[in-house]
Amino acid sequence: MNAETPAESQHDAVYVLTNKAMPGMVKIGFTRQENVQKRIDELYTTGVPLKFHTEWACRIKNAAEAEKALHKAFKKERVDESREFFTIEPEQAIGILKLLNAVNIMAEVEKQPTTVDPQSIAAEKKFKPRRPNLDFLKIGVPIGSVLQSTKDAAFSVTVVGAKKVKNENEEMSLTEATRRAMKLAAGYPIQPAPHWKFEGQLLQDLYEKTYGVAAEE
Repeated sequence: MNAETPAESQHDAVYVLTNKAMPGMVKIGFTRQENVQKRIDELYTTGVPLKFHTEWACRIKNAAEAEKALHKAFKKERVDESREFFTIEPEQAIGILKLLNAVNIMAEVEKQPTTVDPQSIAAEKKFKPRRPNLDFLKIGVPIGSVLQSTKDAAFSVTVVGAKKVKNENEEMSLTEATRRAMKLAAGYPIQPAPHWKFEGQLLQDLYEKTYGVAAEE
């Protein structure tokens, strides 16, 4: 056996992590340590604002090769070639691992004591990332689409940009269009997504399907 390659161990594991301070990113790595939680805790360094959350961990034969295969599969989504972060959903990596007959060890990992201090654990639980602003293109509403007000059936707007709509040849934000449709005073604070439909679907539902959180104004 090549002396530079550590022997495969029954403890080899692959983990899929997320971090609330890094929304939209997933870290995929592997460890030869029996205590997987200890390895995950080691990733919480001074350069990382919040601790990592384990989405899934598994024992798998040839863990190092499985990790490399995942990195290759998501090469286009890799944030930096020198980092194990990918702009994917955790389920994408987990789904592949399950197809490789990986053994779920989440129950085992959850029983392993953490070395992260209680204050950091509390900070991770309390932290709420800023919700992305409503972007029509990102939630699947193309330019040229017609949005219908749920409050006034006669009031509609046309999408002319990622964050712009047009009504009666005047471009404006959807927030302003909402005020007009609901006959609210200028500057009145209103969250527009719940008040518009695209092809029968509420924009709020499309937003939550995309981001998993309620829409920002």
